[in-house]
Amino acid sequence: MKNSKEGFTIVEVLLVLAVMALIASISIPAVNTVLSQAKATKIISDMRNIQSAVIQYSMYSSDASSLSMENLVKEEYLTNEIPNIQIKDETLQVEIYYNSNKPDIKYFKKIDPNIEEYDGKPSIRVLKK
Repeated sequence: MKNSKEGFTIVEVLLVLAVMALIASISIPAVNTVLSQAKATKIISDMRNIQSAVIQYSMYSSDASSLSMENLVKEEYLTNEIPNIQIKDETLQVEIYYNSNKPDIKYFKKIDPNIEEYDGKPSIRVLKK
């Protein structure tokens, strides 16, 4: 009589699980970095759209002192308000900044070296005329 076994031994199963764990431990940080860079890219794109809307608003609006995200949407310079991005209207400039701590500022600077910091947050300035 022949003794025939089918299936895997416990050692083979544990070896496969160990290899899978090793691959996961290597790839998860890389995936998180890519996701953070993608989110930062989206935010920079949104900030640049707001920058363009602010410039157009200041060119065509008779009352540039009423600059706000709500007015940009109301006057149809933007299609909707963008969450976590704020506009601060100062005397000589308009500051557009991302009001959250994630992703880290280093991802923004890696994507666009022209991004500045406003209170430790990524920002874009628009000078008033």
